[in-house]
Amino acid sequence: MTYKDGGRVITLVGSTRFEQVYREVNIYLTLLGNVVLSVAFFGKKYEPGLPAEVKRLLDQVHLRKINLSDSVFVLDVGYYVGDSTRSEIEYACGCGKAIWYLTQEFPDYRPGILLEGIPIPELTPEVVKPAGRQLR
Repeated sequence: MTYKDGGRVITLVGSTRFEQVYREVNIYLTLLGNVVLSVAFFGKKYEPGLPAEVKRLLDQVHLRKINLSDSVFVLDVGYYVGDSTRSEIEYACGCGKAIWYLTQEFPDYRPGILLEGIPIPELTPEVVKPAGRQLR
């Protein structure tokens, strides 16, 4: 059974500098019927302001997400895998998780290709606003 069959719990791992790729792969895998676990923060722009204990907590929580998942999908854009991602892959391997790589699954990947032809509305406040509640 692969992610293409749906019904799996998949944790995304990769450099958080690739925020748009995280979002695209999350949508793609979800539309295949998978439950997708992702990161809390995107990009290095947040890290300098995070206290070390918060960074450690986020890293621990992400490992717990890997524990909860059936598999890991590595967002190795341009074959880039940093130290943090590499350690998450090693952890997932040690836990016996299936691992898929973006560059292997989609060798011709370019931003937007996974969602071509899928009618997804632009996420405006009107689209995501809960019924009867105001977004701030």
